[in-house]
Amino acid sequence: MSDTALLVFDGRVLELFGSVDVHRWHVWQRPRVELTEGRRPTMVITLGRSGYRLTMPYDPQHLPGLRELAALLPSD
Repeated sequence: MSDTALLVFDGRVLELFGSVDVHRWHVWQRPRVELTEGRRPTMVITLGRSGYRLTMPYDPQHLPGLRELAALLPSD
């Protein structure tokens, strides 16, 4: 994430605010967060049922929080 975007999970819905639009993914859609590190850190949100993918950069200082949030999402 960045200082201009917010990713929130309340146990039922994963929400992204501050991107071009507001995005909401419900747990039944099986959202998954994948994080890559390196020169251009990237977060990919994938929906298990549809295969939809949203890719966006994140600031490295947010990596610990993003990892925590990703661990809260239900896995298959």
